[in-house]
Amino acid sequence: MIESMILLEAPAKVNLWLKIIGKRSDGFHELETLMAPLRLSDEISVGREESGIFFECSGGGSDVTGGPDNLAWRAAAAYFEKIPGGARIALKKNIPSGAGLGGGSSDAASVLLGLQELYGNALPGNELLGIAAKLGSDVPFFLLRGAGLCRGRGEILEPRSFSWGGSLLLVKPPFPVPTPWAYAKYAELAARKPRGGKCSDEEVEPVFTRNDLEEAVFSKYLVLKELKQWLMTQPGAGGAMLCGSGATVFGAFQERGDAENAAREVREVFGESFWVCLTGISS
Repeated sequence: MIESMILLEAPAKVNLWLKIIGKRSDGFHELETLMAPLRLSDEISVGREESGIFFECSGGGSDVTGGPDNLAWRAAAAYFEKIPGGARIALKKNIPSGAGLGGGSSDAASVLLGLQELYGNALPGNELLGIAAKLGSDVPFFLLRGAGLCRGRGEILEPRSFSWGGSLLLVKPPFPVPTPWAYAKYAELAARKPRGGKCSDEEVEPVFTRNDLEEAVFSKYLVLKELKQWLMTQPGAGGAMLCGSGATVFGAFQERGDAENAAREVREVFGESFWVCLTGISS
């Protein structure tokens, strides 16, 4: 029997600024990135069970699994390695996979937060953060439920106050960009260049200006470079950038009307198979 049930939103994210410092000894890359949650969200319900994990998933297409391979299921399994219990989880996907929007990581973090609420904060915060970091580099960020500066491989968090009332036009082609490939390609290109140092807070503040993965991703996926350039030329556009490792590219518009005009035109230019979403940063 389900003892209680809660509903959660699992927001997408956007990297407002992303710098790669270098390769770490554990094989991951050292990052400094400013991220913010979006109003675009997956929907999750989490109920308490005596034991076991009962999981169902709708939406998201064939790329999204409903079993133990799903990061939300794995988050619950990791939680119950620490305490006895069980859960019934229903996930409705609205965030596309392979998009650089952190949908799977957000689902996992939301499950952890939901279980904490259902089980009376059974785990201390540092232990929950440790579970999140083991699940994936972006998962700790989503525990913040707000904007944050992320360092290390994403597990070192500094909440940031960030308010921007404009609109973001998200555009994704009908293919993903594999994150491991993107970082491997970045490493290949970076080996030919001088290594950068850590950035200062002053360098972190400008947004919609830098994503160190763009050169690597654009070297293979030429349409993404064309998409960014097209978004930059639209009336009212204040910037455009690749989302994380892609494949989504976003355009930033101060006025919603300008974003709506670009949204109407983008499929005419790039094709009906492109996913388009008009959203904004969640305050």
